[in-house]
Amino acid sequence: MLTIIILMGSYLWSAFLMQYFFARTLGERFASKVTFWGTVIMWVIQCLTKLFPMLIWGAEIVVYCNVILIIFSMIYVGVLYKKSFGVRMLAFIVLYVVQGVMDMIGMNIVGMILGYHAVMELDANYMVTVVCVSMPLVSLGTICLKKIWKLTERVDWKLGNTQWLCLILPVSQYVVMWKIAMRYSVQFQSVPLEAVLGTVLALLGDVYMFVLFYRSNKRDHAEKELNGLKHQQELERVRYEQLKESQEEMAKMRHGFQNYVLTLKQME
Repeated sequence: MLTIIILMGSYLWSAFLMQYFFARTLGERFASKVTFWGTVIMWVIQCLTKLFPMLIWGAEIVVYCNVILIIFSMIYVGVLYKKSFGVRMLAFIVLYVVQGVMDMIGMNIVGMILGYHAVMELDANYMVTVVCVSMPLVSLGTICLKKIWKLTERVDWKLGNTQWLCLILPVSQYVVMWKIAMRYSVQFQSVPLEAVLGTVLALLGDVYMFVLFYRSNKRDHAEKELNGLKHQQELERVRYEQLKESQEEMAKMRHGFQNYVLTLKQME
């Protein structure tokens, strides 16, 4: 019973972490109260698809219930949050990858300490320890991801033609991680440490890639502004030359007019 309560609490925390990330990165489409109740409904669906099927039918059904959970999660993101559909789905994929990696790290840390158990086995010592270790890691990963996402919002995505290539890696890693999770979930085994380390390194590579891209884009944006300033300076120089020529013409005309007046006075 204690394990079930702790798992339900961890699912509730995960649901509100999801709301925190999407609200800060995508913006809420409706009032906060609507988003709150949508998150509560998402938590209920999470319990119904991850916890209770395991208790009633056994761990074999959980793998297929996860597919249903992902579908409902995509609907949750698509309905309650703003920005374009592509951006919303990208945010969902990146968050899923980060939280999945952090969860696997926590599970493997506990496995190395207590020994490996079946992934969805309701063993109090194992599952409670996994939750206690994984939840802080998942929270840390979500907060860091939010900061990185806000950093990329400063990027001028219309500048250049290759910036969208940086989205290929997170999407491809989502597919790979999903394949790994499905394979070992079917066999009811923990993901090997090598696979977890490889996924972590790939995730760190994503972070470094986004930082480098941000710096490159910032430099390109500065060069664009500098070229604009140079162009503006050139226009001002041309205007100055035209004004100078106009002043010289006016001076010549004034000098000619003065000579004409002196000639008329002499004729008088």
